Amino acid sequence: MTLTQAVDAVPGMPEEPTGVTPDPLSVDVRRRVSALARTSRLLVACDYDGALAPLDADGHPDRRPLPEAVRALRELAELPGTVCAVISARPLRDLAALSRLPGEVRLVGAHGTEFDTDLAADPSAHGKAEALEVLRGQVEATAVLYMGGGDGEEPVFLHLSGADAGVRVGDVEEPSVAAHRVADTPAAAHLLALLAAERRSWVFGERPTPIERMSLLSNQASVALVGPDARLLWLCHPEPDSPALFAELLGGRSAGVFAIA
Repeated sequence: MTLTQAVDAVPGMPEEPTGVTPDPLSVDVRRRVSALARTSRLLVACDYDGALAPLDADGHPDRRPLPEAVRALRELAELPGTVCAVISARPLRDLAALSRLPGEVRLVGAHGTEFDTDLAADPSAHGKAEALEVLRGQVEATAVLYMGGGDGEEPVFLHLSGADAGVRVGDVEEPSVAAHRVADTPAAAHLLALLAAERRSWVFGERPTPIERMSLLSNQASVALVGPDARLLWLCHPEPDSPALFAELLGGRSAGVFAIA
């Protein structure tokens, strides 16, 4: 169980206090991010205009992507078993010059017909949806996250299936077949950053211990859960229903763990 799932399962969660910035991601988006972070081979693909580079009030795209989005894509691309790509209507040359994305991020331009030099072009790719399938096959992805915010994204969302996730960015009033939506490009960048953080934790070993491998200890006053490596993963004190002192079981090591080494 992830921290997101645990919080969602608690009944009667209090309202957010006044002055707290609301979370730009809904619970269903966070759940899907948590699931994607735990797939063995992940392909993260984004549209450029409207997903990485914001649109102005008249719907015209900015020329530069949000720095937060670029940073998150770079962090994702550096993780094992993770490939990042940008699929855009812009010509490949313009896309490379405008985006200034790091070399680890694959670029596909001209509506999915122009691939960067690290990818083998496929004559069957004559649109973004087909280009995404080419990428999926080349990197042997077990799940795909695709975020689109401009025109012509619906055929790409229609091609997604199974463990894949489609996220429509912006224009919440416009109908979409995408499974999830975020309000704007800052929210999309936040999603990418959250995915990078969760996947980094999963890839580098902060994976939750299965509940069946834990031992229950009790002195008839307090109850604790101990993992197979003798770490105290959960302890409420002084009563079993008191707040948890050690909560690695739900929140990772930053949530508290007791061990003797």
